[in-house]
Amino acid sequence: MSFLEGNLKLPIRIVTNCVEETRRFAKSLGEIIKPFQLIAFFGGLGVGKTAFIRGFSEAFGVDSFVCSPTFSIINEYMYDEFKKIVHCDMYRISTEEDLYGTGFFDILKD
Repeated sequence: MSFLEGNLKLPIRIVTNCVEETRRFAKSLGEIIKPFQLIAFFGGLGVGKTAFIRGFSEAFGVDSFVCSPTFSIINEYMYDEFKKIVHCDMYRISTEEDLYGTGFFDILKD
């Protein structure tokens, strides 16, 4: 059992001090997360959200380049044959209509 597995309480706030620390934390979280769980995190530009996704994806063996979906809004990273990590950037989403336009709710149905 990892440290996180025995001590994870929701909601949580994690503070990391560098990109590598963020990546390591996210990888350890990815090692204990259950399928179909949603992780939401918030932060301004350049605070490490994509570094988090890189580490998280690493735990699942994603071998594609993980990048910010700032312009595409949604990036999907496949692992195994039919499983994926969905990375959504809600930076420009301000209404429910905007959110519907992204396909976000379709992803939740998959």
